[in-house]
Amino acid sequence: MLKCRLRPLDLGDYPVRFTAAQQAQLRAAFPGGVCDYSRPGVGQRPPRGTWLEY
Repeated sequence: MLKCRLRPLDLGDYPVRFTAAQQAQLRAAFPGGVCDYSRPGVGQRPPRGTWLEY
């Protein structure tokens, strides 16, 4: 996968408490959201087959 699909940043997903400054910094660093690894990547498709040998 070269490009992941994004989901909104949810600070509740992380087991730490962020300060207001840290929250602002995270939102600025990830304005479009963060990777959603539960979904296939953009343009991702299954492999055409498997290698029988290498």
